[in-house]
Amino acid sequence: DKYHIIIMKNINISNVKIIGLDHYIELALCEHQMDSDGRLTASLIPGMVHFIFSISGEGKLEFIPSQYTLPLMQGEYYALYNPLSEAPFELVLNQHSKTLIIQIEAKMLHSYFLPNSSELSFLQGENAKKKFYKKETIEPSLFVPLNQLFSADAAENTLLLYQKAKVLEIMSICFGKRENPNEEACPFLRDEENVDKIRAAKRILIAQLANPPSLKDLSKEIGLNEYNLKTGFKNIYGVPAITWLSNYKMELARKQLMETGTKINEIADQLGYNSASHFIESFKKKFGITPKKFQQSITS
Repeated sequence: DKYHIIIMKNINISNVKIIGLDHYIELALCEHQMDSDGRLTASLIPGMVHFIFSISGEGKLEFIPSQYTLPLMQGEYYALYNPLSEAPFELVLNQHSKTLIIQIEAKMLHSYFLPNSSELSFLQGENAKKKFYKKETIEPSLFVPLNQLFSADAAENTLLLYQKAKVLEIMSICFGKRENPNEEACPFLRDEENVDKIRAAKRILIAQLANPPSLKDLSKEIGLNEYNLKTGFKNIYGVPAITWLSNYKMELARKQLMETGTKINEIADQLGYNSASHFIESFKKKFGITPKKFQQSITS
């Protein structure tokens, strides 16, 4: 069993979430907001390739007991591979830092590429027995899936699939070679302040679910122009804001209908639909069944 192979202890970072996607891939999402530095102890595991992305803020990796230190600068990432032995280290994060660790089995990573692919030369032949590390700049197109892992917006039953797809997208960008690395990128999302504004827009939509503001009013409230709100929201959450809001309402309605005694017209009113018939039409379009029949299927 290879779940939870990211070893972490002595954690005083504001928020750390460890996610086991399958037997080969694991994530650690680390956000630190305290005034003092945050620390956690982790390890490089033999046979695993580790990617450490500094999305915002700064920090360092302090390897134990060698005292060897790697600076962790905003907008950079490390790829680390140690086939020989477990290598414990401390991740030190400054205030307002966001760091993502991806740990993936070397054999599995290798299987995603063509045989003898030059991108993974460090895992081939005699190289597979040697330590490897490289530092790279996070190119603009990487910021989108990296931020999406922190704000994953997917149905509960498909969340792990969504997260794994994002990891594979990140790997394809890290190792893919393009003539123009900035093609189809979103430099707007490199700015953490802009990402925070998009997240604020999402919170406002949820808070004002029954009577949401127009995109024009929403853009004024968060301090972004309407174009950046539209494109930024779609890049982070995968769909336009209006579609996201509709999906959110439908998922909320589905959960409410599963509670016995909840009336359909009450749900329609709570979610801001002009009439129960409009809500019923939207629900059937989304799930292929009317709210009443769905509710009956739960109780039968």
